[in-house]
Amino acid sequence: MQRVGPVSGLLVEDEEDTAFAPPSDMATQPLLSPDSDTKSNYNTDASSMSAWARQSGGSVAAGHPHEAWVVSESTYELDSTQGIEHSKLWNADLAPTTKAQRTWNTYHIASLWISMVVVITTYTLGGSFIAQGMTWWQAMLTILLGNTIVLIPLMLNAHAGTRYGVSFPVLCRSSFGISGAHVPAIARTIVLAGWFGIQTWIGGEALDVLVTTIWSGWSSVTGHEFIMFGLFWAIQVVIILRGVESIRVLESVAAPLLLIASALLLGWAVHAGGGFTRVLSSVELLREQPSNASFWTLFPSSLAAACSYWATLALGISDFTRYAESQRAQMVGQAIGLPLTMAAFSFIGVATTAATVVRHGHDSIS
Repeated sequence: MQRVGPVSGLLVEDEEDTAFAPPSDMATQPLLSPDSDTKSNYNTDASSMSAWARQSGGSVAAGHPHEAWVVSESTYELDSTQGIEHSKLWNADLAPTTKAQRTWNTYHIASLWISMVVVITTYTLGGSFIAQGMTWWQAMLTILLGNTIVLIPLMLNAHAGTRYGVSFPVLCRSSFGISGAHVPAIARTIVLAGWFGIQTWIGGEALDVLVTTIWSGWSSVTGHEFIMFGLFWAIQVVIILRGVESIRVLESVAAPLLLIASALLLGWAVHAGGGFTRVLSSVELLREQPSNASFWTLFPSSLAAACSYWATLALGISDFTRYAESQRAQMVGQAIGLPLTMAAFSFIGVATTAATVVRHGHDSIS
């Protein structure tokens, strides 16, 4: 049997298989600690430790001097925030999720990944490997293997998020300390801010092309691309301001639509390219120049690229899995939503591009 101590989230083993007292050495910095003015009382006076973690559906260990919560499975939630809600290290966004907030099941986690995977960069990933000299099946195998490898740290880092309901910045406190946690949190924020800008520009370009197709005069409007960039940015901000629940709903609806659209795109490619066999045999046309490089020469760098694609999110996946209803939901959802979807959509990108070359010539993709 396990029990979790105060908000530190430190686990200790109970030799008598009963509820435990918190670790006697509380010098270790907690994940969610009061500020320095209250820390000494928090660490020394058990009666002031009101913020305990409990497992969903757990029961109080009656008569225990510290009123720890007995746990039997894999998720915990805070019993109370009394005494820490005024800490400078505490706010509503950093607070561990409650049982009521953990609403993401396997479908929601898988939908999240499908929605993140079906993007223009995945579409072009396989083609970039083929352009170096790989065959289509070598490229797909490399992508599948790379994403299977990165699935391991994704699941491991997701585990703590689901178990304790904490986000990446809070989780970093256990490794880097209270102050040191700012370094990885800020570094990751900078990367994500840049990626948000890239994706927003791509989305704005897509809206611009769509509107231009409907109304040809739109392309003559001054700053039309920046207008669509701003519109796409505003749409995303509205979703963000509505909270993580709006993301769950949006991804749940978008994922099946994206799969259907991808299947239709592949169907068009097969039809336009003169059949599946002809499309695959035309993949070689994606190379601008013949390549004499062997597969094993290209494989290490290509595998590294496939692994690094989601390396940043592998660090901060707990930002999402803290809302998962169970460890099984996050693990199965990620296993379903990432490796196969990455390989499949990369293949669709290769097949569609090859079909375009067959039908319209190489200049059509230049």
